[in-house]
Amino acid sequence: MFSFILLPALFLVATSVIAGIVMLVVIFVLLNKDKKVLAQRWTGKMLQAEKIYENAKKELKLTGNEDKHLLAVGILHMINGILPALGIIMFLSLQAKELQAMVKTGSVEFNPNNIVILAAVAFLIFSFFEIISAINLIKASYWAKTAIVVFSVFILPSFPLGTIIGIYSLWVLLFRRTVN
Repeated sequence: MFSFILLPALFLVATSVIAGIVMLVVIFVLLNKDKKVLAQRWTGKMLQAEKIYENAKKELKLTGNEDKHLLAVGILHMINGILPALGIIMFLSLQAKELQAMVKTGSVEFNPNNIVILAAVAFLIFSFFEIISAINLIKASYWAKTAIVVFSVFILPSFPLGTIIGIYSLWVLLFRRTVN
């Protein structure tokens, strides 16, 4: 019983530590390396990403480092959407019997566990929409900036990483000049 509870907790701690390290590396690479050096190192998909990057730069008419900040915001929100989604999927897989019983009966009885499962599904949908919005922010979709601003406001109470990502995203998207 103890290992059944300890295993998900260790998984969440490990993914949080890995996410922090990945975010630091991504920010360092994005803000300190030239995109052409990265394109020379990676082939195939990186060259395709380079074309998307150039098209987004032309569409948004970006100058200076604004494009790097938008890319960083997109990647940070992708990570912020993927990590909770992994945890929620793991939680839902542990609750599979409850989910099967809910689907078979067709009715949700008042059970606190069922309410938690429904909340987990709602948060999973929220995470998927955040991932989709982050990908579209990188691709320079017209609606993605507004969606990421909304997600940034929602993740502000998630101290400390959510607060940091939310403040940085709001600063980049609202208070910096991102479009000429």
